[in-house]
Amino acid sequence: MAGAYVVYALRRPNIAVMPLRLFKHRNFTGAMIADALVGFITSGPMILLPLYFQDVRGESIVLAAVVLIPQSIGMLVSRGTIGHLIDTLGARWVVLIGATISVASTLPFVYFTTHSAYWLIAVVVFVRGSGGATVRSAIQADA
Repeated sequence: MAGAYVVYALRRPNIAVMPLRLFKHRNFTGAMIADALVGFITSGPMILLPLYFQDVRGESIVLAAVVLIPQSIGMLVSRGTIGHLIDTLGARWVVLIGATISVASTLPFVYFTTHSAYWLIAVVVFVRGSGGATVRSAIQADA
């Protein structure tokens, strides 16, 4: 599908929604590549965490979906602070801070078992959501 769009945008550059000439700029290209990679930060737990709750813990589909709510709340709550940090520190430093938060909040997943408390998992997912939002917001602001 992406290949078809590239052909379309090359043939009709004036009416393409995303002009390919933007990719000539190094910052834009880097930001778009990083934005695609950051998608894995937020999408990874949305695939694996429900599987953990369904397969390992034997929970219902509804509870497995509810466990993802703290990540979304973490992304939502942190938006205002992230914008202020981007204006104050610059996108580069905010990306580094967000990446550190994301990596640090991913490590506890190694130690979760079938008996791990739901509230502990919710806190970790919340922090991980705010870290992912930090990285994504800074990258998009830099683009």
